[in-house]
Amino acid sequence: MVPLDSTFDPDWTSIVQIDNTILYPPTLETQPAHFKYEWPVPPTPKIKVEPALYKASSINETFDVNIVIENLAEEWKVFAIQFALVYNTSVLEYQDFTNGSFLEEFANNGETIKYVVTWDYHGVDP
Repeated sequence: MVPLDSTFDPDWTSIVQIDNTILYPPTLETQPAHFKYEWPVPPTPKIKVEPALYKASSINETFDVNIVIENLAEEWKVFAIQFALVYNTSVLEYQDFTNGSFLEEFANNGETIKYVVTWDYHGVDP
């Protein structure tokens, strides 16, 4: 367990989230309080590119690259993922992006925003 310590300032007027379901307003006391929350740190997740290496068999061949996440424990409470895939634009040409189903189950009626940005850094260090 890793202890997460914090000091509570009684003049602070924001809402404090104690758990996932209930928001509690802070208790206004005359003395600051000290809270200690111990949390077992889940395994570290990994974002991977699959395949890690691809060898084309011909010029102008189209192939897929998948971005996958492994060992993501529910305790991380992930709601978004951001990554950058850098490649040589003089050799590869971006064609299309397709969403996987990973975060779809957490969306409200499919209300999610996904952005795909492509930028040609050819000749410029990103």
